[in-house]
Amino acid sequence: MNSEPYMVTIIIPVYNVSKYIARCASSLFEQTYPNIEYVFVDDCSPDDSISILMSVLERYPKRKDRVNVVKNITNCGQAAVRNIGVKHCHGQFLMHVDSDDWLDVDVVEKCVGKQLEEDADIIVFDRKIYKNDGVHIYRAKEVTTAQAMAEQMLARKREISIWGMLIRTSLYRDNNIACREGINMSEDYQTSPRLVYFAKNVAVLHDTYYNYENRNMTSISARFSEKNTRQELVTLDILGDFVKDKEPSIIQAYNYGRCIQLCYYRHNAAYYKVWSMWDDLNEKLKEIPASIYSQLPLPYRIGWRIKSKSMLHIYVACLKFMKKYVFEIVIFLI
Repeated sequence: MNSEPYMVTIIIPVYNVSKYIARCASSLFEQTYPNIEYVFVDDCSPDDSISILMSVLERYPKRKDRVNVVKNITNCGQAAVRNIGVKHCHGQFLMHVDSDDWLDVDVVEKCVGKQLEEDADIIVFDRKIYKNDGVHIYRAKEVTTAQAMAEQMLARKREISIWGMLIRTSLYRDNNIACREGINMSEDYQTSPRLVYFAKNVAVLHDTYYNYENRNMTSISARFSEKNTRQELVTLDILGDFVKDKEPSIIQAYNYGRCIQLCYYRHNAAYYKVWSMWDDLNEKLKEIPASIYSQLPLPYRIGWRIKSKSMLHIYVACLKFMKKYVFEIVIFLI
């Protein structure tokens, strides 16, 4: 085995993140691992994110010759930016880090150490989510096989984000894996199950963190968006094309995950009264094998049987009320 550490590429999309880019870049330039290439993809950011980035870089002269800022001619969106980053990657392994997030300073070093120890194609590591009510630590679920992990992802039974992983670059190139450009919602879900499926070995690393600040879950931004949901439906179709000739367990996992997502979209469409999607979602649910129904969580099994728009609206409103208030009262009384 080569004693010289191999190169790891970190891909960072940049768009309108002037408040956060310094924190992100500092955490990347301060990594304890020496052999890192940085690919910042400027998606025509309208603010001074890039100038702030370059100012931060001045404090890390040893990193300067490893920084590549790729400037898009036009704004392309998150899916295209991820593809561009992979295209410019020279590392044997890569990571995706969003520019409003940050890494613990030893993440890359520990991931490489685990990769060498396990001879893994993908390393999954822990994450901290910063919410209004405090910091939540999410330990990466253990993995038995790569296919089992792919099935969990397809079934939406584990985290599907592309960040929080060290990925062998050849998985993208050898298997022609890329995001569908223009489909910027759930672009992670388009690629992460496919990458894991083609991996020979996946390993889990604990106690080093990807840090994510959940700053968008306001009452307004959390509302149901028809535009975003229609993009997410395209992602489900992309994965459907991928799994159609795969093992029965992969197809079963996909059908379950697809059903969960469709039920979720249908509930939100009813709650927010976005009736323009009602017929489309009902037709797509008819495509789900009947055997999946009994496996669903009880709230979705009940919701599936409700055919009336107004009744489903009332039902989902009751679920949201119970989740927000009743459970809090029970916890308080206990």
